[in-house]
Amino acid sequence: MSTFFEAAPAGASKAEALHRVLARLRVEPHACLGVGDGDNDVTWLSLVGEPVAVANARPAVKRVATTHIGHHDEDAVAAFLVERLGLEHVAGS
Repeated sequence: MSTFFEAAPAGASKAEALHRVLARLRVEPHACLGVGDGDNDVTWLSLVGEPVAVANARPAVKRVATTHIGHHDEDAVAAFLVERLGLEHVAGS
């Protein structure tokens, strides 16, 4: 995306939202994986245990990611989750 606009309340961020949700669920960030593609994903991706970048991700996302998958237009996230979570039986349903 050459142009991107994100509207959020002052001080709000994806990282803050992640912290709040995980605290409520009592889950540590290192126990999570997250998939991102934009510069606004770098901060929160750096907090999770397995940061994942899609092929079309911005360079900063690719640098922070420990796992790289295909392009989002090719359903790479769905394919990754099916493979990673063993959801083959659900995907074929």
